[in-house]
Amino acid sequence: MAKPTRSDISTDRSVIKTIWKLTTTDNTGTPVPIIGFPISTFQANGTFGGATVVMEGSLDGTNFVGLKDITGAAIAFTAAGLDKVVGACQYLRPRLSVVGTAASISCILLSTQSLNTRTT
Repeated sequence: MAKPTRSDISTDRSVIKTIWKLTTTDNTGTPVPIIGFPISTFQANGTFGGATVVMEGSLDGTNFVGLKDITGAAIAFTAAGLDKVVGACQYLRPRLSVVGTAASISCILLSTQSLNTRTT
């Protein structure tokens, strides 16, 4: 599994940025806990080589399902893209649902706390 890097990019610990690098041979991101950060945006860019990257969520960290955006469409990119994640989950991860050839895709998740739970 592709291990993520996580960083607090705010001054009040209210915004977390998570980055995974998915490749043809390392095509599933390690799940990250997302409790307390219900607002997320997902971006994917890089060399797709026929790959499709999806964002998945789970309530137990074992069983993952594809997530949807605010229009109800599946979050799935075959080229660079950015979309808002809808759905309350305990864990999120990106995955190449179609591996492609020589894929190298940066997957970035920006997660924020809702305004009424900020720790200021």
